[in-house]
Amino acid sequence: MLLKKARFTLLPPPHPSLACFHRNGEWLDLPFAFPSREAAMEGLNGQIGEQLLRSLQGDGIKGLAHWPNGFKQITSNQGPIQKPGDLKGQSFRIMQSDVISAQFSRLKAKAVQDSFNSTYKLLEEGDVDGEENTISNIYSKKFYNLQKHMTISNHGYLGYAVMMSEKVWNEQTEETKKILLEAMEETTAWNSRMAFEMNEELLEKIRQNSSIQIHELTSEEKQKWQSKLDPVYEDFSQEIGKKLVEEMKELRAKYQ
Repeated sequence: MLLKKARFTLLPPPHPSLACFHRNGEWLDLPFAFPSREAAMEGLNGQIGEQLLRSLQGDGIKGLAHWPNGFKQITSNQGPIQKPGDLKGQSFRIMQSDVISAQFSRLKAKAVQDSFNSTYKLLEEGDVDGEENTISNIYSKKFYNLQKHMTISNHGYLGYAVMMSEKVWNEQTEETKKILLEAMEETTAWNSRMAFEMNEELLEKIRQNSSIQIHELTSEEKQKWQSKLDPVYEDFSQEIGKKLVEEMKELRAKYQ
């Protein structure tokens, strides 16, 4: 991957792309990993998130922070989507992630791994029935104009790992490093607060300015989805790491 060879100052690639460095980078793609924004912040800002950032060092990368985008929802022209079985036979554009692909396979749906920028065209031309994304992405790219149904599922999390070249980092003075870390901490706190608030605000705009039908999973419905997808944790425990998977389960249980 280019990141391994590049000399870059600062980049925030989405978490799924970290799997090219270490398979444990895929833990953030596990289904229903975070029951709430508080759970997400504890996981990302605590020991679990630090493990992921430290794992990048062997590839010449300095991990600095995690920036959230928000929770993912499902949109489709075949709906409404309320039960796990409602996805059967449908096709969905997803990010390039084996963990995400495995989830759709368990739901008997076809996962089409393609770039974010290709999503609108795929939907417009009917090459896929739907997609999964955060509200901010669904709004900014106007996917809601091409879809008839959206389910607020919060079934997945999307965020970014802020990183820079370790070589560039090591060239900085101690004073510069201190300034960078302080600025990163302040920016991360602001981003963590605003990302979730923005998704809530944009969902209301979609409700007001679109004819898309929106269904929000009830607690009972969400439990059925989680039970259906939980085997994915075991499927990838070897690649991600059994210890990390268990830590994720413990964190999830704490907030359920």
